[in-house]
Amino acid sequence: MSESGAVKRKAAERSTDTIQDLSSSCEIPREKKAELLKKARRSKAKKNKRDPVTGPASIKAHFPATKDTMAVSSATATDSVTDIRSEAEGRCDSVPVSNADLLKKLCEMSEKLTKVNVAVEELRSETFEVRQENSVLIKDLEHSKEKLRKAEEKVEEAKTLAAIAERRVNDLEQYGRRNNVRILGITESHGEDCEKKVLDIFRNKLRLQSIGNTDIEAAHRVGQRPQSHREQQQQRKPRPIIVRFVNRKAADTVLHNRRMLKSTPFVITEDLTRANFALLSYCWDHPDVDDAWSKRGNIFVKRGTMYQDQEDRIQVRSPGPSP
Repeated sequence: MSESGAVKRKAAERSTDTIQDLSSSCEIPREKKAELLKKARRSKAKKNKRDPVTGPASIKAHFPATKDTMAVSSATATDSVTDIRSEAEGRCDSVPVSNADLLKKLCEMSEKLTKVNVAVEELRSETFEVRQENSVLIKDLEHSKEKLRKAEEKVEEAKTLAAIAERRVNDLEQYGRRNNVRILGITESHGEDCEKKVLDIFRNKLRLQSIGNTDIEAAHRVGQRPQSHREQQQQRKPRPIIVRFVNRKAADTVLHNRRMLKSTPFVITEDLTRANFALLSYCWDHPDVDDAWSKRGNIFVKRGTMYQDQEDRIQVRSPGPSP
C-alpha cells in the first residue's frame, strides 16, 4: 500500500508541476490557468475513485492492489498529463501576439517617437530663427517708418516753401505788369497798327486826350496768330491787345475810365498773371459770387464767400459798384 501510494503521489506531483511549467512558459492568463488546474484535480479525483489501491476501504478489501494495477494507473496519469500539456501548448499557440512581436512593435514605436522628437526640435530651432528674423524686420520697419515720417515732414515743409516761393514769384510777376493793360474786342486785321487802334479807343471812347504816343511803350496782340484766312474766320473772338505804358499813372488813368466802355464791345482789364487770372475766373463762375474784379493785382468779390485757402488772395468788399 505504501509503495503504490508513493508512486501515485509522485505521478500527481509531476502532472501538477508540468501544468505549472507550461502555464508559466506560455504566459496563460489567470482564468485559463485556473481552469487547467481544476481539470487536473478532477482527473486526479477520478483516478483515485477507480484506483483499487488509493480508493475507499471497501474497494480495497474486494480489489487488492497488484503490480499490474499500479502500472495501469501510472500509464493513465501519464496520458492525462500529456493531454493537458498538448491542450496548454495549443492555447499558447492560439495567443494572437507574442512577447517578441510586442517588443518589436515597441521598438518601432520608440524609433518613430525619436524621429518625431528630432523633428520637433528642428521645428523649434527654425521657429526661434524665424522669430529672431521677425524681430530684426520689425526693428527695420520701425526705423523705415521713422525715416518716412521725417521725409514726409520735409516734403510738407518743401511744399510750404514752394507755395511761398511760387506766391512771391507770382507777386513779382504781377508787379512787373503794373504798367500793362489788356484790351479785348478790337477787330483784328492783316498788317494792322495796334498802337493806332488803342489810341483811337482812348481818345474817342474814354475821352482821354492827354494820352499820346509818348505814353505808350509797346502795343501788340497776344496769343497764337491764325495761319490762314480760314482759321481767322473760324476764330470767334479777336486776340487781345496788351498795352504797356511808360509809367503807372497812365495805366491807372485808363483803368479808372474803363467803365465808360460798358455799352461798347470793348473791355479793358489789368494784365494779370496766369494764377491771378485763374483765380478771377474761379470767382466769376462761383454761384455765391455776384461780381468779381481786380485792382492792382488783387482780386475782389461782391456778396461772395471768402474761402480759407484763398483768404490772402481774395479780398472781400462791401456791396457797391465795381470800379
